[in-house]
Amino acid sequence: MFHLHKLPLLKVALAVVSLVLAGLPWQLQANQTEQLTFAADRWCPFNCKPNSRLPGYAIEIIQRAFSPKYQVNFREMPWTRALRHSEKGVYQGVIGAVNGEAEGFIYPSEAIGRATQVLVMRNDSTWQYQGIESLEELRIAVIANYDYGPAIDSYVSAKQHKRNIITVRSDQPLVKMHKLLQEGRIDGYIEDKSVASYYSHQQGDNQKIRFAKEFESSLVYIAFSPSNPQSRALSSQLSEAIIAMRETGELEKILARYGLEDWQNSPE
Repeated sequence: MFHLHKLPLLKVALAVVSLVLAGLPWQLQANQTEQLTFAADRWCPFNCKPNSRLPGYAIEIIQRAFSPKYQVNFREMPWTRALRHSEKGVYQGVIGAVNGEAEGFIYPSEAIGRATQVLVMRNDSTWQYQGIESLEELRIAVIANYDYGPAIDSYVSAKQHKRNIITVRSDQPLVKMHKLLQEGRIDGYIEDKSVASYYSHQQGDNQKIRFAKEFESSLVYIAFSPSNPQSRALSSQLSEAIIAMRETGELEKILARYGLEDWQNSPE
């Protein structure tokens, strides 16, 4: 049976609930941050272990460029998958693409770094580079769908079905290639100089390897998905942020955390 003396309390309760419900959409909207997710295989110091103290200098640059409107996330996966999913719009882009590597993607005017491809060999190896064809003497590892520059790409394409080319597919391909090298199962692998140096130093193996040959040097970019209508705007925002960070000295501070200098100061 309903008691009339309880009516004032019921009205108060309903009023409180109405106020709370009315306030929820505004609160949720005010606290909501849009998500940007980028994908790549691990390529430290560009992009390192996700959510770690040193997530990679490229990740730190992107985070600063899009803060506070966007929260930047990074998904680690094999490079081929990162390209495929980002092309479809599953992710907003890929980290570490050279010009033309991510076909159809939107490239910013400002690069995120420079990559110099090298042939990494064990320090006890006496082999000497005598032109591109001399690589046939070696069993070398490369990463699936990587763009290494015209000379290496042409060689790998021509020899990919032979036993002296090992194609690696992994979300951490360098770990696998370096292990194969130290075990003597391959003679060398192709990798960016700064990436190979950073990893070997972390592993305490920097005295166990040598760079037998230095190949092409190319600027690398954050390439944005062709399926995302916001990609051109995001690309421009990133470029503007990199220019601003360079002018204020913030870029220099980020790079210093990884023992690096501004790629603009590196020889081409």
